[in-house]
Amino acid sequence: LEGPTIEQARDALDRLEGLANEAEAIAAGEVSDTEPVSLASAATDAADRVRAPEASIRIDAEETIQADPELLTLLLENLVRNAVEHGGDDVTVRVTDTDAGFAVADDGPGFGDGNPFAWGYSGDGGQGAGLGIVRRIAEAHDWEIVAENDGGARIEIRS
Repeated sequence: LEGPTIEQARDALDRLEGLANEAEAIAAGEVSDTEPVSLASAATDAADRVRAPEASIRIDAEETIQADPELLTLLLENLVRNAVEHGGDDVTVRVTDTDAGFAVADDGPGFGDGNPFAWGYSGDGGQGAGLGIVRRIAEAHDWEIVAENDGGARIEIRS
């Protein structure tokens, strides 16, 4: 048999569902229905969606964030996926609480020159949509988002 495996087809379907949800969230432009969401739970769900067996994804978060649960998970999924795709084979990704919200950091090469949140920006030929989506979801929640090169890429969300 040729063609994708069942697992590859499931992965593609999961990603398509995520893209549909992202498009809907971006089109809406703002979030009106929020609730307390466990950052650890949302980060675990996001990491499960990425399915990156080579990467080490560590979640050290105990805070609860006031957010739309699905959009928070999509934001985290995009941050984790970006870190895994651009961080190299043995990347370690960490999701942590901060005094002002939370952060996702990796020990990869960091961001190149330019604005990593700009649509179409990619340091290595990718589509450049992931961090643009993250920015839009953060803005829809009225959160501040900051990108740093700090021994790798680090995105902080201040809620």
